[in-house]
Amino acid sequence: MRPQELAAWDIPALRRGSADLAHVAESTRAWVLRGDAIGAALATPEAWDGPASEAALSTLHTWLAVAGRLNPALEALAAGLTEAVTWYAQAQEAAATALRAAADAGITVGTDGVVGQPPGPTARMDAEQVAAAAEREAAARAVQAQLDEAFRLAARGDALVASDVGVFTGLEIPGFAAGSTFVDLMAALSVTVESAGRLPTVPAGADPVVVAAWWAALSLDSQLRLAREQPELIGDLDGVPAWARDLANRVLLDEALRELSAQAAGQQPGPLFTPMNEDLYFALAVHEALAQAEAQGRPAQLYLFDLQAGLAAISVGDLDTADSVAVIVPGTGVDVTGDMSAQVARAAEVWAATEPLDESEDVAVLAWIGYDTPNYVEAASQWNAVAGAPLLAATVGGLTARPGNSPRTTIIAHSYGTVTTAEAGEEPGELGADAVVLVGSPGTRGTAGDFDLPDERVFVGEAGDDWIADTWVHGVDPSWEWWYGGTCIDADMPEIEDSDHYHYFDPDSQALHNMALIVQGRYRSVVGCDD
Repeated sequence: MRPQELAAWDIPALRRGSADLAHVAESTRAWVLRGDAIGAALATPEAWDGPASEAALSTLHTWLAVAGRLNPALEALAAGLTEAVTWYAQAQEAAATALRAAADAGITVGTDGVVGQPPGPTARMDAEQVAAAAEREAAARAVQAQLDEAFRLAARGDALVASDVGVFTGLEIPGFAAGSTFVDLMAALSVTVESAGRLPTVPAGADPVVVAAWWAALSLDSQLRLAREQPELIGDLDGVPAWARDLANRVLLDEALRELSAQAAGQQPGPLFTPMNEDLYFALAVHEALAQAEAQGRPAQLYLFDLQAGLAAISVGDLDTADSVAVIVPGTGVDVTGDMSAQVARAAEVWAATEPLDESEDVAVLAWIGYDTPNYVEAASQWNAVAGAPLLAATVGGLTARPGNSPRTTIIAHSYGTVTTAEAGEEPGELGADAVVLVGSPGTRGTAGDFDLPDERVFVGEAGDDWIADTWVHGVDPSWEWWYGGTCIDADMPEIEDSDHYHYFDPDSQALHNMALIVQGRYRSVVGCDD
């Protein structure tokens, strides 16, 4: 600090700022007291009751806990600044007086606050000159002493402010650290679930429409806290928006990677595929596939992460804002550890195929390994399809429960996934999809009418050399349009040798082109089997 700057301090402005801060601190205390009274009234038995009341009370408790802890720090800062202004005023006056004295005596003062020493008496001077030189030396010493005192007084004021401002800079609250949020402020103030009041009860297992309404009634702070503090409940709750599920599931994924990696690093040499290692490989596969989806330059969301059940789902595109959403249902032998990246690649191919058709429409494609697919021995059984059907139905229900305009939703099922999708069509209530695409189906029970959709919205495709689709293991081949119903679509590749069970999602596949048209609702443009 240059002494010239110190002397020019605007002490009246500093006093006004100090008074304003004291007023803010007093107002905060008044609001805390008022909030406490409102909270007490809401908590009485005769008060407003129900989920919305519970959400409001939880939000109020959170705000009160933060404000209640912030207010004492604000009051301490205001009191400290008020006292510091006294020291700053004395420092400013001392510096100004010293500079005036230096100017009157012709003494120089450096920017570092060091006073230039005038020449002292010499033997050649007469008595009057000696007296004058001694007077200038005394004046220089007095100016230096007064400047030193000014800096000492300013430092005392700085110490008072630093002791109180340090509380805030240490908290990194908004205004002191870029990007801070209310949740960060809660963490900085050590506000916990217990101190802020309990979080709203999560309606686990409720209908997705009910869940969506419950979620919409919560404050953003409650939503963020639930996703971060109870990720195991929010990450797979159908009806919760994809952004919150993504946040919760990334928390779970990070925790799993951290804990499993630490355990693996400390384990003794032994079998490669221990249960712990299998969990680690599962988490690593999800992490890699998520990074793969993000590398496409589009939004990617971890919609499902269930380590215990071995299930996961990753979107290419934003499921919350997309005009059209597709869910890819895989078939036999598909698991997260070995195939999550391949399923994300299929989702990316579907997404990319839609872009040239209508760039103005946002599309999201969900690579969904959300049920236990059968291995090749189990593939002849309906059991996995029956068990997976309600999971698929709930997933679609969650995607379409979006408040406001629901997205156009398409299920794209491949191989045994068509069996699971057909079973989902027979679940109680409507499946909720706007269209269904079945490719490479080994047969299904029932007909296209089980989906409660017009026949032209149930699309069936079979490549010319797909022998698996001709096995009829699970019922009549859906490509028998005259019996099954629905709309037959061209699903071949340009090269006949590639028109088999494994190329439906290849970029040159007619099936992929038709899928893209269906996802965007361009049903009349679909290339049929006889076109």
